[in-house]
Amino acid sequence: MAVLSMCCVQFGAALSQSATQTLGALHATAWRLVFAAALLSLWRRPALPRLPGGAWRVLLGLGLAMAGMLGSFFAAILTLPQGLAVAINLLGPLLLAWRTDKGPRRGWWPSLALARHGERWTADPVGLALALPVAALLALPVCLAGGLPDAGALPRLAGLSLLMPVLPYLLELAALRRMSAASFGVLMSLEPAVAVLAGAALLGQTPGPLQLAGLAMVTAASLGALAES
Repeated sequence: MAVLSMCCVQFGAALSQSATQTLGALHATAWRLVFAAALLSLWRRPALPRLPGGAWRVLLGLGLAMAGMLGSFFAAILTLPQGLAVAINLLGPLLLAWRTDKGPRRGWWPSLALARHGERWTADPVGLALALPVAALLALPVCLAGGLPDAGALPRLAGLSLLMPVLPYLLELAALRRMSAASFGVLMSLEPAVAVLAGAALLGQTPGPLQLAGLAMVTAASLGALAES
């Protein structure tokens, strides 16, 4: 499930390059969030009156984080190789894996992966189904300011929103129910390798020797940490 999530994100990101270049990173991301919120709301619509008052502050923060993460990521891959952008993005999950690992070799395997880093965290289905509409509402002014894309772009953006963020968040949630957070965090360090594959297959981005060496270190860190978990 985690690997399938990575494939959805990275091949979806590579397929998004054309729309992102045409509309701009912020405009394209805003429309993806709108479509993602609509799709997820069709699957799960939690009862709003049951939410405690403090939950809205949390949802606002999560919605801002989602919108900011997606917009920044798609802006980054317009100017950086996809594998490098994803590697930098992995700092957060690797740090979490290091902090939560209590074994005798705490920090040894994640330190191998510090040369190359990659991606996201998750929430429960109800929180996710509410946070995405919040992110979409925050992005709505960007949609209105940028205008309506042409008719051919809208179905494409809807499909891309399914590849990222809807399916990855749901797949990661299911994976986290079956493995520890630390193992999941280090496993996600494989994502730069998936990003390089997607960039090479769809964008013609060829990794150099140093990139390949870095990816080998990330893979070693992931396998080592998982073997000890």
